Amino acid sequence: MRRLLIFMIIVLYPVALHAYRMPEYKIGKADWNEPAEQVFVRLSEKRGEIAGVVSISRLENYRRCHNCKLSRREAKAYAQYLKLEVPYEFWKFVVDLKKDLVGIGGKPSIAEADLMAKKIIQKLYDLSNEYRIAGSALINNMLVNMKMKNKGFCYQYTDALRKMLKKSSWQHFDFHWGAAHDKTWLENNGLVITAKGKPFESGIVVDSWRTASRPYWTFVKGDRYPWKKLTNVRIEEHER
Repeated sequence: MRRLLIFMIIVLYPVALHAYRMPEYKIGKADWNEPAEQVFVRLSEKRGEIAGVVSISRLENYRRCHNCKLSRREAKAYAQYLKLEVPYEFWKFVVDLKKDLVGIGGKPSIAEADLMAKKIIQKLYDLSNEYRIAGSALINNMLVNMKMKNKGFCYQYTDALRKMLKKSSWQHFDFHWGAAHDKTWLENNGLVITAKGKPFESGIVVDSWRTASRPYWTFVKGDRYPWKKLTNVRIEEHER
């Protein structure tokens, strides 16, 4: 059985890698100082210009259809579309997370929510490549347990985000270690962000382990995972 699993991993690894690992992307120096919405608007306008030449649906269909053909003008637009695709998706994540952070932090938190959203999404993209994500969350766990990879467990995402956010001072937000089904085989960990001084249950949990490193967050209340706050969680360097 073990040999069969290893064989399946070897065969499916390249496909899984392409399907799940986030593309490499770094926020430009100027974009750190500009509201995320403005960056996204610029990208959206460029996308709109491409759509004026050829519909986005046609470009997506062309990506899947190897026998389809594009005119020279459409081919140029397609090249522009591919170049724009990664930053467009990245900043869409940032804008959406910022919106939810402002939703719990209020208008005074807008600037801080902007910075926090940028830092979190950037870190998740970085972790996706650092952890060499390949396949679903469960496949990644299996690869780590089989010592074919070093990282990719849920607690490692949580610890990395926590360490990153601890490097900055946050006036409008708190962050907490969240655990669901703690100390069972169903255990999951996530970083829960709340407005300063607000209850744990009112927060947003960042849990990209479940989506194999793709940025994911949801509200603690109503999530399928029964999140509980843990305190004084320490992760030793030798832990996988």
